[in-house]
Amino acid sequence: MTKCITCVIVASATSIAAAQSARFVPLGDLAGGATESFATSVSQDGRTVVGVGHVEPFFSTAGFRWTADEGMTRLDMAQAHGVDALGGSISGGSLSAPVLWTQSGGASPLTLPGGAALGLSTDMSADGTRIVGYVAYPDIVSTLHPRAFVWDETIGIRELGELVGDFRTIAWGISADGQVVVGHSDDERCSQQAFRWTSRTGMQGLGWLPGADCQSSQAFATDADGSVIVGVSRTASGHEAFRWTEAGGMRSLGTSPGDNRSQALATTDDGDVVVGSSFGPGGERASIWTQADGMRSLQDVLESEHGLMLDGWTLLRANDVSADGGTIVGDARNPAGQLEAWVVTLGVGCAADCNGDGSLDFTDFLCFQNLFADGDAGADCDGDGRLTVFDFLCFQNAFQAGCD
Repeated sequence: MTKCITCVIVASATSIAAAQSARFVPLGDLAGGATESFATSVSQDGRTVVGVGHVEPFFSTAGFRWTADEGMTRLDMAQAHGVDALGGSISGGSLSAPVLWTQSGGASPLTLPGGAALGLSTDMSADGTRIVGYVAYPDIVSTLHPRAFVWDETIGIRELGELVGDFRTIAWGISADGQVVVGHSDDERCSQQAFRWTSRTGMQGLGWLPGADCQSSQAFATDADGSVIVGVSRTASGHEAFRWTEAGGMRSLGTSPGDNRSQALATTDDGDVVVGSSFGPGGERASIWTQADGMRSLQDVLESEHGLMLDGWTLLRANDVSADGGTIVGDARNPAGQLEAWVVTLGVGCAADCNGDGSLDFTDFLCFQNLFADGDAGADCDGDGRLTVFDFLCFQNAFQAGCD
């Protein structure tokens, strides 16, 4: 993976503002293993990505943390699934226990309740103080029955119970404010139901989309305060993404054009943008949903509306989105046919803020110089299709104009 202050793949444009309106960044992979990586979550500010990469011995995995400045670094855990608002705390799992990683203390396993055989954390609150996931207990036939939990440093792991008649639950997501947990509960047969849990109400079922012979739904994520929940439910035609609100209940989000199945994996803080994937004759494709446009192929949107050139790439899943919807992460099949994590940024707030840190300083000049030295189209400030001294003058003018 090329190391630079920021690496981008963009189309030529008529100004630096247009050239940096969208960035697609392949994240590479961890050293010492198979060339595969999967981005699972992004911080609310969009600057830190976490996920899973393959390492030696064969088929082993390790969690990673990625930033534009540091690239991909390995974490002391097998998987990384949750990250706080600013990227300073990460949740995931080792081979047998949920794990909390912090920049100051490194990785620490969470203490399992008595009798539990293993566990995994799947998400964390914006302030990093609450973690959700599941622990598992061996039953009399030596299978494992997961139980959803919420953790904080005061109470440790607290199991969330189950819906009436069920005995397996998994917590997949938690609201940014840490008050609402979502997941699914099931009886290991046909019935599986998405749930919403709070300390006041306990676990409440969200129901299902209509039409399926076997009722099944799962909730994967929620908005900032738990008022909008997204996931997947079985219907007569297959599995479809849903968006749930207390006022409207569970509503199907449909599929991308030409597809017949879909799933919703994450949403923004306001619940107005939903990302996930859609399935059809061509296989799985990353998707994005908005109220105005419905569900569409994310790759089509990036190429047709944002001018990104993704030749050779197939975006498979969009696994998470930042609080404001400006950053999306997921998995793709790269031009070499390997699975690779990616991050895309839609609309950098300031044209001359090359490294996207929210301020203008000398590092933005270094960033632009790196792009220019690499022959990257992102440095084509004047949009003439060539990299010349006039692009430096163009960038300088943009820098002097400043940010609003």
